[in-house]
Amino acid sequence: MRITPLALVGVVALAALATPAGATTKKPISKTYTANAPAPDPSNYAQQSPYDVCAQAVPNSFDVHEFTAPALGKLKVELSGFTGDWDLLLTDKAGNEITSSGASDVGSPTTAATESLSAKIKKAKTTYRIVACNWAGGSTATVKYTFTYA
Repeated sequence: MRITPLALVGVVALAALATPAGATTKKPISKTYTANAPAPDPSNYAQQSPYDVCAQAVPNSFDVHEFTAPALGKLKVELSGFTGDWDLLLTDKAGNEITSSGASDVGSPTTAATESLSAKIKKAKTTYRIVACNWAGGSTATVKYTFTYA
């Protein structure tokens, strides 16, 4: 009779070692919102800026949304539903560029254009700034972000 309880304890211990703590699969976090930037800023290339796109020099030419990553993972951001030319920038909370998207596609009511970027999140509880910029276009665009846990 002593062998059975001992074997059971061994199986439970092995199962605990094989399953990492908190190893539940979490659903991705997604959000869609409208970016409002009614004043185009076509001066991106004409001025000094620490960013590849989105100089943020003209008031109301950009829309900023903060996202705090809950854990390690991947953040994907898509910008769509705009007329003209918009760009997309991701920075840390201090304003340092993480990555950007500045394709020359132009959106119109009949032609869809998109900008997209993704970044690997290497530190939990870090805040990022998603910046949608109206380079030369209409006043609104749609932003969708998806955070996937590592």
